[in-house]
Amino acid sequence: MAEFKIDLDSECIWVDERWCKKDELIAGIRSRLEAGNYAVAQLSEALEQLAGAVRGARVVAFRVPTEIGDALSAHAEQTGVPMGTLLRHVVAQLLMSSYSQAAPAAAAVPPPREAPPSSPAAAFEPGPLPLRPKTVTSDVERAWFRSES
Repeated sequence: MAEFKIDLDSECIWVDERWCKKDELIAGIRSRLEAGNYAVAQLSEALEQLAGAVRGARVVAFRVPTEIGDALSAHAEQTGVPMGTLLRHVVAQLLMSSYSQAAPAAAAVPPPREAPPSSPAAAFEPGPLPLRPKTVTSDVERAWFRSES
């Protein structure tokens, strides 16, 4: 089974050297079949993967201070990367780096800051996040947010 690149923001998949939407894949399958070309496996597989990815994607919403929102918007615009893609990449990097560390080091979370950061750059300091959940619902979350006690 081939793995295709999927852009969740635009609901497109990279197939046949271009980005295709669901409707384009369906039209491509139909036109090939109508022309007697039954080599539609790749398009069919791409359609299945795209539909599964879009169906399985979760919408995650959160609030950020204006400064951080503006910095994210500016960075997304400068790099030409949609903000959703940028945020998914950053969250994935954070989770991968946290899970790759030793368990005690990953579980050590510093206490919250006394005062909010004065600039957006200060809010993006490397290292563990100084956040605590309001409600912890799973063992994974408990391990993630466990403090040194």
